[in-house]
Amino acid sequence: LRLTSDYTSSRPHRLKILVYDPDEGQLVRISLPLWLVKKGLKQEISQSRPSDHLDFEFESQAFTRALSVLPRGLVAEVWTDREKVLLWLE
Repeated sequence: LRLTSDYTSSRPHRLKILVYDPDEGQLVRISLPLWLVKKGLKQEISQSRPSDHLDFEFESQAFTRALSVLPRGLVAEVWTDREKVLLWLE
């Protein structure tokens, strides 16, 4: 009998994203290893003009720091007229 699981006792290892695509009328599920997310954010930081290709304001250094200390659970929730996005750590 196992009373504790790895899920509750360990640090997060994956960033999960759930996005509602209104054009297709479906949910899109994304699951990324946390090391890959952090590596991508470091690449973003090292570019000379990091936010040129983004269509939103994003502070990648702050997000990288937050990912290093946040526990498992909800990271962000966005609900607009068209967009619905959930990000959480597992």
